[in-house]
Amino acid sequence: MIVAGLISLTLSVLYILNISYLYSLEQKGCECAMDYRRVYIMAFTAVFLVYSLLLNWIAPKIIINYIHYILPVMMVGGIVNVIFTLQYVAKLKVTECKCSESVYRDIMETLAIINAVTYGIVFLMALASIEVLSRTGGSILSKVSRVKSR
Repeated sequence: MIVAGLISLTLSVLYILNISYLYSLEQKGCECAMDYRRVYIMAFTAVFLVYSLLLNWIAPKIIINYIHYILPVMMVGGIVNVIFTLQYVAKLKVTECKCSESVYRDIMETLAIINAVTYGIVFLMALASIEVLSRTGGSILSKVSRVKSR
């Protein structure tokens, strides 16, 4: 639990740095960095931070009751966020947008790559689970529930 909390806290700080970086581009008038993806990345990251704070620190029991509604939306939004972030950073690099050059841009790209790999692993695990369930006819679930009930 402590490790998960530390990871969550570290990611929250990194996401706050991303929002701050994206906001600073607008503040300093970096025209080559103005893009619809920047707005989406900022908005989604802010929503994700609030969700993460609620889930991990403020009201985990309340959020858990609604997780089956929230999680699919956050997953789709997260995948779109990863795609937009990678496209946005690539655009900044290709257009040689000098005013956007920063270690924070690199952090943003690195986090997007890590998230993409994580989503890929989760997707592959889901496919493997479906395969196992289809081969066992779901009988494995009844065995797991019997073990849990003991």
